Amino acid sequence: MATTISNPPYNLKWQLPFFASSQPRFDLGVPPESNANFAFVLSALEKADNAVFLLPNGVLSTTNKFEMKIKENLVNANYIEAVISLPGNMFEATSIPTCLIVFNKKKTDYKVSMINLTSKTSKEKRAQKGQTGETNIHRV
Repeated sequence: MATTISNPPYNLKWQLPFFASSQPRFDLGVPPESNANFAFVLSALEKADNAVFLLPNGVLSTTNKFEMKIKENLVNANYIEAVISLPGNMFEATSIPTCLIVFNKKKTDYKVSMINLTSKTSKEKRAQKGQTGETNIHRV
């Protein structure tokens, strides 16, 4: 099966599809309409054995009961290979901290690597190329 690498839109509201609870992609839980982060994850895991998602760090500490149940089911299914916490201010569009979650549905062990990179950063000034190739933004 394929590998998915995704940086979906963060904390997007969405509308539950008709009969969501009977769709195989939601076997591990149905995400709330208030936040589609786990809808993206579960949809990818329906089609791919391996996936890496760049998500807001809030997915790690959510108190939403539907999201908590999905996280519990992902752990119990042994699908999480690694969680990598990243610092804030890595992207121009948002200052929130993010994380990488590495999923592997074919894991043979029960280890989850937890890596905190929030203080392992350095700033660099670089030119950012626009869609047409011109240099238009300087990032720090």
